[in-house]
Amino acid sequence: MPGIGYQTLLYLLPHILELPPDVVSLRSVLPAIPTISPHRMRTILTLEAPQVYQVKQSLSERQIDTITIFDEDYPPLLREIDDPPLILYAKGSRQALSGPTLAIVGARRPSNYGRQVAFHLGSDLANIGFTIVSGLARGIDAEAHKGALHRGGKTIAVLGCGVDVIYPSQNKALYHAITKNGLILSEYLPDRQPHPRLFPLRNRMISGLSLGITVVEAALSSGSLNTAKHASEQNRDVFAVPGPISSPVSQGANNLIRDGAIPLTKVDDVLLQYEHLALPLGAQEISVDEQLTRNEKKILEMIENTQATVDQIVRCTSLGVQEVTQSLLNLQLQGKIRQLPGCMYGKVR
Repeated sequence: MPGIGYQTLLYLLPHILELPPDVVSLRSVLPAIPTISPHRMRTILTLEAPQVYQVKQSLSERQIDTITIFDEDYPPLLREIDDPPLILYAKGSRQALSGPTLAIVGARRPSNYGRQVAFHLGSDLANIGFTIVSGLARGIDAEAHKGALHRGGKTIAVLGCGVDVIYPSQNKALYHAITKNGLILSEYLPDRQPHPRLFPLRNRMISGLSLGITVVEAALSSGSLNTAKHASEQNRDVFAVPGPISSPVSQGANNLIRDGAIPLTKVDDVLLQYEHLALPLGAQEISVDEQLTRNEKKILEMIENTQATVDQIVRCTSLGVQEVTQSLLNLQLQGKIRQLPGCMYGKVR
């Protein structure tokens, strides 16, 4: 509704139990709330039941779920923060919200070392029962999601745009893989386009959903440090992977360790912090050759002794761009290839 946003809903929240269960009765019983202006009250009173049903139908047709702060499966950790989203929009399996959660974040242009660390951390932590939370950004975020999916584990991608908007577009195949095997979450309305001011708010959701966050690589200006700041304010654990002192993308993570973050050099460092948790058994790794499709085998043969970009693979294999990107994602999830700096792909030896 125009003019009715988060702040107005917050003012309504203490009176929510006074409201009727059906919208039709709203006019006669809406209490006087001094913090809501008469103009906004009149706007609220224009709400009609068909409007509500129309919105619900539209979301259902687009396979978008809503989770309100009053629902039983609203993430309990997220409910604890100072400014929890009142409504979450979701695509995928809500089952991903169950179990212990850890966030992995970092540079959008990481080193090859950073990519490998993020992938293996996501993979190993998912295998022992953690749900991996990240932001679907290029670089460290994407590798962490891929690592979790590689082990058949659960992962949650939190977006700084509408839940149905794929951003960045290069992660389209990964987005769809997560909707099938994990969960996409956003507090923003469907169709909302990404904007720089939305990402810091998204970051407080990533940390709010998680027991702790791990920063793999981060420059001094990295948004990952904003996520770490939110985590500290929310009383979450902050881990950081140490890197070379000469590397610009390690300066942020190294500074976090200097300032008290927990150094993470192996998965056991995480397990030691959460040894009180009853972690479920890990999922099965997907790595058998019989699962390779004809397109995937074709790409593996093409990059057997070389490295190549998506465009080069398209030209050499005569496959379409979408076929190549989907096959590359599948091969990464199966541990057959890895993404290298410069958007190159190479075979894992």
